Amino acid sequence: MLVLDISDMERPRVVGRSAIWRHEVRDIAIQGTRVYVAVGGDGLRVLDRVDPEHLVEVAVVPSPTQDFESGGAVAVVVDGARLFLLEAKVQGGTEGWFWQLALASDRLFLGGSSLAFIDVSDPALRLDPVTVTSGQFVKGFAVMESGFLLTVGRPGLIVYDINDLQVREVARFLESTELQGIAIADNRGLVTARGFGESADRLLMLSLTDPAHPVEVGRCAVSGRAYQIAASGAVVAVVGYDTGLHLVDLADSVGPRQVGWFRTIADARAVDSAGDLAVVAAGNEGIWTVDVSQPDDPRPIAALGGLEETQGVRLKGTVAVVVAGMAGLQLIDVGDPKHPVEISRVATEGEARALWVEGRTAYVADGDAGLTIIDIGIPSKPRRLATLDTPGSAWDVAVAGSRAYVADQNGLQIIDVVDPSKPRKLGRLEVGSTVVGVDVQAELAWITDMNAGIGAVWVADASKPIELGWADTPGGAHDAVAAGSVAWVPDDIMGLRLFDIRQGIAAA
Repeated sequence: MLVLDISDMERPRVVGRSAIWRHEVRDIAIQGTRVYVAVGGDGLRVLDRVDPEHLVEVAVVPSPTQDFESGGAVAVVVDGARLFLLEAKVQGGTEGWFWQLALASDRLFLGGSSLAFIDVSDPALRLDPVTVTSGQFVKGFAVMESGFLLTVGRPGLIVYDINDLQVREVARFLESTELQGIAIADNRGLVTARGFGESADRLLMLSLTDPAHPVEVGRCAVSGRAYQIAASGAVVAVVGYDTGLHLVDLADSVGPRQVGWFRTIADARAVDSAGDLAVVAAGNEGIWTVDVSQPDDPRPIAALGGLEETQGVRLKGTVAVVVAGMAGLQLIDVGDPKHPVEISRVATEGEARALWVEGRTAYVADGDAGLTIIDIGIPSKPRRLATLDTPGSAWDVAVAGSRAYVADQNGLQIIDVVDPSKPRKLGRLEVGSTVVGVDVQAELAWITDMNAGIGAVWVADASKPIELGWADTPGGAHDAVAAGSVAWVPDDIMGLRLFDIRQGIAAA
């Protein structure tokens, strides 16, 4: 979870963050100095936000299940001394899945595959939810102080009068549109609408002076998939499912206008940096150039799409050398970070997953094809020199001196590359698991395994590599970078792990 300072709406910045949890943050509620966070199988986390730059976890309510697919905390509502926490599936007199909560007086509304509510006037009574028949798949809802409940989803917007014991439908609006999120600001409703084809997602502003007759009074486009939304005064925050946080100003007389954007790179696979510039390989998003002149506030600059599924990147001067799966190797001019331009590309025989650049030569871990070596001395005319098949499937590669070390799925392959046009196998270590990452420091190779963590291999004699030991990681270890006495390992459950490697393997 990130804390952003939006006092300058044109340049929101990160000022604090929570610890890394294993599961996805699903919902947040704030009351006073406490932040209540629903974190799937990690349950409810309670944080103190007295100092937003240093959030402190003060309590944990475990989830009955550790698996989000069959449960987990997905929504939370706080009202004075009452707190309601929703697990992924509600048991009782109604069918379906629910993942949203809203409290109106003494009724707790649940949204998901349908709409339902529970009387919570007496917390000691465990009453079954009452289903509201509407045919709507509910993706968001909001309660007006005047006693109306608004739900959005498929189809469109439905308005309910909840002033008495009944929940009575009074209006439907935008029935042909899929709506994703909703927030109320004064007597205005802000809803996010899904675009189709070449149409962008949109933020729509509705007048709710008469809730039974909503009227659209403004709109603006939102980059990416508009997901959830919150409003405070004239400021609307829209969360894009894959594009970060968008800030919209409602005070403009012309209509709502996007004025700020905190960009998150949704599918970051690899990164390399030089000086104040970082380049991120972002899967189907292509590449992103990022300003890292302020390490605590990195700023995406520009994206270059149309590059297939980028998986690895290395910077060579002002050229980003990128591997993109079945699309092979591509070279991008990032001399002007605001306008990255593709220079050239060269096909490889397999699935280009990772690379190492040494001088004018790129070494590519090329999936089932093994190791592919490419001359990139003239960026506009890259030339494939050789491909050497390896027994398994190549996932990563590192080069030290005249040797290339390939993480080859079931083990480590060591290859002589004195002559890059004529690579030659020197030795191999079978591990019998899923080796996907490798780095080399002096006479030690560090390999990472999706199941076993990080391992140390003695490679002084390339023909007879020796396995020294392993340190397990909670999740799958995807890569390793050795620097001095420390190995840095990204773990898919616990984030970044550091290991003391002065004596082979010792967890730090």
